[in-house]
Amino acid sequence: MQLLSVRDATKLFPRVGGRHPSVRSLWRWMKRGKGGVQLRFQYVGGQRRIGEKHVAAFLYAINVLNFTPDETAHSNAAVAAAAARERLRKQGFHFHD
Repeated sequence: MQLLSVRDATKLFPRVGGRHPSVRSLWRWMKRGKGGVQLRFQYVGGQRRIGEKHVAAFLYAINVLNFTPDETAHSNAAVAAAAARERLRKQGFHFHD
């Protein structure tokens, strides 16, 4: 897995409004998280590095786990979300519940 600097990792995220997220946003997501999910990273030479795998897992977690389903699908979606959250927790992701 290729690891990128925080600045270069911004380009791994999709554009919103024509722009990639800022370096400041990535730092915030690494430190405090977004929607209860933190962006994972690795230290290499004392610097934080982010890989495509980290970005993909983060985007999946904030989009799938924080989805609010309608009333009819609530119970099935809640069970699926809990299972997905548990799988990610076992992989080392941390959630702010």
